[in-house]
Amino acid sequence: MEAARPRRPPITEEIRHVHRPLSYGSEDLSRRLLDDPFTALIPWIIFSFTVSDFDTAALYAFLSAAVLVSVSAARGIEPRSLELVDFILFGSLFLIGLAGIPSINDWLDNHADEVSNLAVTVIAFGSLMVGRPFTQPYTKARLGDAPQSLLDRVDRLDTTIWGLGFLAAFLLGGYGEFILGEPDNPWTAWILQLAPLVIAFQVTRWLDWRAWANEPGEESQAPNGFELARDLFFWLIPTGLFAWILDAEPPWLPPALFSMGIAGFSICWVLVLRSDEGEPLWHEGLELVKAKQKPRSTQ
Repeated sequence: MEAARPRRPPITEEIRHVHRPLSYGSEDLSRRLLDDPFTALIPWIIFSFTVSDFDTAALYAFLSAAVLVSVSAARGIEPRSLELVDFILFGSLFLIGLAGIPSINDWLDNHADEVSNLAVTVIAFGSLMVGRPFTQPYTKARLGDAPQSLLDRVDRLDTTIWGLGFLAAFLLGGYGEFILGEPDNPWTAWILQLAPLVIAFQVTRWLDWRAWANEPGEESQAPNGFELARDLFFWLIPTGLFAWILDAEPPWLPPALFSMGIAGFSICWVLVLRSDEGEPLWHEGLELVKAKQKPRSTQ
């Protein structure tokens, strides 16, 4: 007879406050956001998806990059290299837009999303080639004094996943623009380009928790696959609504995505509760693992 799976211990108040300096265990929302590489990618996503006008997209991306750098400085956190790249690049693109060269602006009006997606892909895989994954400063901030081998493994994996996500967005956008000849196709211009980025976001967060939880050998504390499936299914709900708003064809597909999202999310939520006695793995898993380790002094 198969042995019962180890059950999660109750989440006590003592465990809840272990290692507060770690951003995953911090109640400081600004710190949690600044320590997530997804935040530094927001200007790129804005540049790709907000508007079709290059001048306005460059302005919004530059302003968002300036906010990131300013908030980091105000919080006493040294701006990371990717945030500085955001600030310099989108500032330069904004100045190019102000120059008003018709041929350049017209081309970027049509292909800004492709430029952005390809640029992040090059940054991701280029940083891997030189041995400095662009997620490195974020991983160190999030995972604190984790073993260096774990930090290196998470860095390589997270950067690879983000690189693949933006590469997929680049290829899907290029397919719509150059193969289908439909740059405004709602699927290839918006929905399918966003999908790999959402997947990359959810998978990297799940893998971070799982890698740390498994490091001390406490596999019972690691987030299970039902949690990842639950969070991915959730995104089908706004995707279906978004596709419906864009009047995407065929007309049956948006409500089908919406329905699949609700059904899948609900089923996986029940499976998570059944497998872990109702304890919320997503938010408390890291603190539970850290509780097994020797506390360090907080500043």
